[in-house]
Amino acid sequence: MKFLYGYENFLNACIKQLNEKKVEGKEIAKFQNIYIINEFLRKYENNLVIQNGRFQIFNNIFLMIKRGRIRDVNERIIWTISKIKDFNEEKDMTLEEILESVNHFFYGDIQFLESFITNTNNINNKLYPKRIDVVQALEHTNLLIPVVYKGINTLNKRGVYFIYDKDKEIAYIGKSNSSVLDRAMHSTMERRLKDFSKIEIFLTDSEYDTDLHEINCIKTYKPYLNIADKDGDAMECKKLNPSQILIELDQSEHHAYTYKTLRIVTSITLEFLKRNGNDLYFRNPENIAMLNAKGFDFKYELERRKKYENALSTIKNNYTDCILVKRTGKRGDIKYTWLKK
Repeated sequence: MKFLYGYENFLNACIKQLNEKKVEGKEIAKFQNIYIINEFLRKYENNLVIQNGRFQIFNNIFLMIKRGRIRDVNERIIWTISKIKDFNEEKDMTLEEILESVNHFFYGDIQFLESFITNTNNINNKLYPKRIDVVQALEHTNLLIPVVYKGINTLNKRGVYFIYDKDKEIAYIGKSNSSVLDRAMHSTMERRLKDFSKIEIFLTDSEYDTDLHEINCIKTYKPYLNIADKDGDAMECKKLNPSQILIELDQSEHHAYTYKTLRIVTSITLEFLKRNGNDLYFRNPENIAMLNAKGFDFKYELERRKKYENALSTIKNNYTDCILVKRTGKRGDIKYTWLKK
């Protein structure tokens, strides 16, 4: 129900619901104290301090009553009124805190008016908030990096792996007795080798062979990220030939996809006003509508997924020898997507 005809319409609709639910008279009397909250909010709306958000709150309160949450509503009304009383008596209470409670308790979104915040004459006003919620508009660019391979598919097989850094030097040697290829990928993340130039996979026949070859290779090549097993001479054993070589393609082969997001952040008011750049906006319907029109949205997951799938499809069509894709996020996080052959 939309209460287009004001507070009296809202109150009558709620009282009707309470009577239909046979709510006790004392609970109805408690509820009617909501007029204190209404008058308080209306006062600061009329003084052009806060946005008009009472009717959204009225609608939410009506729905709570309709669902039988009258005791819950009354407890929240009593708590909010106690804060308003403290504020009116000039105790340690601010308009900012009251709005936070109203928005939290009744699922509202009442914000300070942009015109009130930007008027420098109001900075020393006791109503002026220390912090405000603002909208941050972000554009994310992620990369999908194809990793091509030569040789047989070594998923779910034991073996030893060599990781070469971007300068083509052996940085780390490791092993796995379950899935050597999967372990090698995790190792690039753990050891910050996301810019590897090549990974060599050597399959082994048994767990004993795996352990032996790993130790011997470390002693022979002494990779700089391996700490243990470097000292001493290598034992004699049969030479391994790489079963698979993974090569990360250079940056010209990276596939980028971009998506736009909105999020709510809390900012110190004066710092927000001094801030340079245009990624932070006052939180109000006009700004959100403007950002939505430019492609920024809170509900961005579907768009992100669509862009990701399109970039992945391009890689699948362009590289017949691609076994996996390395995905990078804004913070440099590395994840791997295994492609079906």
